[in-house]
Formats: sequence, C-alpha cells, structure tokens
Amino acid sequence: MAKRVMMTTMVTVLIGLFFSFLAAMSLHHSESLSIRHEVEKDVENAALSLGREVNSGIELLHMMRNHFEGKSTVEVDDFKLVARDISSRHPDIVLIDWVEFGIEDDRLLPSFNPQFSLPQTAKAAFLIEGISENKELLMSLQTSGEKGVPIALASVPLQEEYRDSTGLLITMPVYRGRPETDAERMSSLKGVLSVTFDMGDMFKQAISNTVGEAINLELIGHQIGGDTEVIHQNLVALFDEGIREMTYTSSSIKFAGLEWSLRGLPTRDYVSERRSLYPQIIFVVGMVIFSLLSYILYILQFRAMNIQKRVDEKTRALREANLKLEQISRSDSLTGHYNRRYFDECLDSEVGRSQRDGIPISMMVIEVDNLSEYNETCGRVAGDKAIRLISQEMKESLCRPGDLFARYGGQQFAILLPNTNDGEPVASRISKVVKSLGFFFDNDRGNLGLTISIGGVTVVDPRALSSSKLSAYAEIALNKAIAAGRDTVHWIDEPEKN
Repeated sequence: MAKRVMMTTMVTVLIGLFFSFLAAMSLHHSESLSIRHEVEKDVENAALSLGREVNSGIELLHMMRNHFEGKSTVEVDDFKLVARDISSRHPDIVLIDWVEFGIEDDRLLPSFNPQFSLPQTAKAAFLIEGISENKELLMSLQTSGEKGVPIALASVPLQEEYRDSTGLLITMPVYRGRPETDAERMSSLKGVLSVTFDMGDMFKQAISNTVGEAINLELIGHQIGGDTEVIHQNLVALFDEGIREMTYTSSSIKFAGLEWSLRGLPTRDYVSERRSLYPQIIFVVGMVIFSLLSYILYILQFRAMNIQKRVDEKTRALREANLKLEQISRSDSLTGHYNRRYFDECLDSEVGRSQRDGIPISMMVIEVDNLSEYNETCGRVAGDKAIRLISQEMKESLCRPGDLFARYGGQQFAILLPNTNDGEPVASRISKVVKSLGFFFDNDRGNLGLTISIGGVTVVDPRALSSSKLSAYAEIALNKAIAAGRDTVHWIDEPEKN
C-alpha cells in the first residue's frame, strides 16, 4: 500500500513536470516565432531602406542629366557647382565624375575621356582615368550609352586614408536631343555621368533607422548564372556567432542591372532582449502547483492508507474473535473436542451425503465405564484429567481426516465414520487403546478400571435412513454393550433388516 502511494505521488509529479515543461516550451516556441517574424521584418525594412538609398542616387543622376542635357557643353564650374551641392547633402557619395564620349580618329573607335571629378574631403577618388585598362568599367559605360539606362558596378575598390573599402558606381548617359535607337544614342552621346558611393557609409545610412546595431547583415550579389557573392558585411558583434536558425534573406533589390539581397543574422543580445521570463515562470509555477497537489494527494492517500490499515486490523481481530467464538460454540470446554451440537449438524450433513451418493455410513457411541466411582475415589480433578487423556487417545486412534470425534454427553463420546461399511474393527482398536492406559483404582466394590463400552451401527443402504434413526441405533447398541457387562463392543449391521 505504501509503495502504491509513493508510486502514485511520483507519477503525479512526473505528469506535472511534463505538462509544465510542455507549457513552457509552447510559450518559448511562440516567442521564437514572434522574434523570427521581427527579424524578417527588420531585414526587409533594411533592404527597402537600402533600395531607397540606391534609387535616390539614381534620381540624383537623372537630375544632373536633365540639367546638362539642356546645355551644349559641360563646363567645369557648372559641374563643380552642381556636384558640390549634391555631395554636401549626401555624405556617402565619394566621387562624381563626368566622362566625355568621343571617337578616336586613327581607329574610328569610341572612347571615353574623363573630364571632371569631385572627390569628397579626406577621400582619395577612384582613379577613373584608367578607363581603357578597366574592361568592366568600359563595358558599363558603353552599355549605358547604347541603352540609355543607368548601369551599376559593385565592389569598386576605393582607397581611403586609413583603410581600403569598396564602392558602388552608377552611370547615367547624357545625350544631345532625344535619341530612340542604339545607333542614334551612340551618335548623340555627349558623355556619361557617374556617381560612386562608399558601400560602408551607404549601408550605415540605410540601416541606421531600421535594424540599428542588433543584426549582422550581409549584402549578397546575385549573378546571371545563379552564383552569389558577399559584397559587403556589417558585423555588429565580432565574437557573437548569432542565432543561425533565425537567419533570414530578404526579397531581391533590383536596380541598374544589379540584383541584391540582404541576409540577416540576429545576435544573441537581439534575441535575449526580446525573450521574456514567462516560460521559466510558467514552468516554476506549474511545478509548484503540481508539487502541492502531489503533496496533498500523498497526505490524503497516506491518511486513507492508515485508516484502511486500522480497518484491516480491526477486521482481522473481529474475524479471529468470530473464529474463536465459533470454535468455542463447536467445542467442549473440558476436552477441547467438538460438542454434541456440532456433531448433530455434521451428522445431518453426512447422512444426506450418504443418501445422495449411495454410500455406507457408520456411527458409534462410547461411554467411559466407572467414571463416577473414579471421581469419588480420586477426585474430580483427576477424573477430568483422565477423561481428557482418554478422549485424546480415542481421537488419535482414528486414521482418516474425515472421521468425526465429539463429546456426546457427560461421560459419552461419539464417532461418525462416513463411507464406512464396517466400523467394528475401529471400535475394537479404540477399546484396546483405552484399556492399555491402565486407569485402575480400588474402592468398596474392589479393584476397578476406567474402560469403555462401545455401541455402533453400520448402514449400507442409507436410502430410508435419517440422522435421528442412525443415532438411535447407535444408542441402542451402546445399551446392549452396557447390559452385557460393560468393557465390550456391540455392533449392529443392517439395523433395518435386524
């Protein structure tokens, strides 16, 4: 019982632990999804901001083109005036160039000749003078002039005072008039405006109002063949590996022939700032509640166990008392053997069984001879002791467990022998055993001894038999044994016939 109570308590605690952990993990998962959505939102906002920053640079080029297309030539003072105004409002612009288009006379090939540049203070301008050696740049200028659209180049090397960095170059063609075909555009091309942005400054300008210093960002460039390259990195925490399972890549940013995307990796600080203590609180509170419930359940079960234990003890004691009472009600107080009432109950049962099964039955009634004289001579205590000893020897002389021995009266005993077709040998054996005890004494009548007289009966066909008839036959046989002078055995076979 105690083991079951302990097992129930342990199971309750484990169930509480499971459900508390499940609730805490469910809330933790919900928070993780919310943080993941916030990361996606921040990265998308950063990508939109970066796209707006790039498009604003393209709009500046459109404004400059509109300004210079209305003039026959681009003058240096006019160019510097416009360039200074633009660069003062856009600190991420490193260089603004005007590259004039012309034809080499000796080979009749188109050529681009850089004319004016306006570098920012403390920045060393990208050396655009080497156009002929830079095939990628030359191709971009030609494509921009032929198609009449801005063309962008990423990863342009920049040289600064204390570090080297990369820039973004965007070109914008300037024409005479409004050409419509590629050939017309090349023939009417004045030159190409270009603006070079510092990638680091542009990146910081774009994300300063979005993710801030919380997400490690990588600018990914998508090439025509499907390959990708990392153009720029903005690492806010060098030694923080971040939460890689929350990495998110933004939608594409398409402009001037390039396709970019932002890949964001949130730092651990970013995630920890957005997590709450509710999962831990729910787990602890759940464990406390289930622990209290388990304790209350344990107390109730322990109390019920103690009550049940006391009930079982009282039930056992009552059963033992009833058994003793039943034993007392069936037993003779002097000898401890069965009494006359119990013998009569068993006699009725055995006679009925003999009638049902058609089996013989035998019964004998025994009377101790000279017991009154023995009591007068030796005393009642000695007489009681003698009768106890004699009754015990008679009972032990019976060989079968089913044979019933009982005290029948004051100095009489009875033996019931079920399924026995001849009980006289048993009676003779009992008589010899008692006589061998040697209870002899002297009185006025001479030397006497405690012997027994036995009257018995055997009924082979019990169909018309009753318990009263059987006991009456046995008593008749006893009377005949006494009449014959005692210390004898008288047996009646087939009393109905005889």
